[in-house]
Amino acid sequence: MVINTALKASVVSAVGRQSQLPTFSAEVLKLLVDAAEEFELSPDEFIDVIRLPSSVVTLPALIDHLRSTKVKLEERDSKVKNEDWDVAKAGLLRQYKLFACSLKALTVYLADSPVYNVPISVFTAEVIKHAVANKPATLAKNGKILWEKTFEDGTPRTVAVMRTIIYLCLKETNSPTSAAPPPPPPAATVVPVAPVVSQASKGAKVQAKKSGVV
Repeated sequence: MVINTALKASVVSAVGRQSQLPTFSAEVLKLLVDAAEEFELSPDEFIDVIRLPSSVVTLPALIDHLRSTKVKLEERDSKVKNEDWDVAKAGLLRQYKLFACSLKALTVYLADSPVYNVPISVFTAEVIKHAVANKPATLAKNGKILWEKTFEDGTPRTVAVMRTIIYLCLKETNSPTSAAPPPPPPAATVVPVAPVVSQASKGAKVQAKKSGVV
């Protein structure tokens, strides 16, 4: 990482002079306005969903992706170099935490008294409300903090991730592979075949008739 010491020195010097600021120029104001519009403060609530690989369209595929992400994070944690933090910078760390927490919260809710036959939005709200009231007791200190930040604030990103998981559960439930096993194929039809009579047998029968022996 390159450190910009020159800029730091200039800022410190300017602050130390205590001089009054002039009115910013029109060019500067335009740059600020354009930059504010370009760099959104609040990202798309589905940012963690759209960052998933295009192959993630089923619940098993999502689990496989999270499993591979976990391996990447464990490899990163075993190193100390700055360049090994590229996983976190790519948003995978936040994505992994949100999906992992949401999967856990949904599992705990389903083990309690889930209310079905409601829209996905209502079901999602019930899961999150249940998560706030039922923090897993086995969580470590940092895990408890993560759980609280994930669910107690009810952020749009948490809601989007939870809705995505619930949708994938619904999709998997309605999938033909999740239905009852197909019936066994019908038994093969047996077509009777007439016995094959050799030419010698035919000749013997004809001779027997002529001789009066049947």
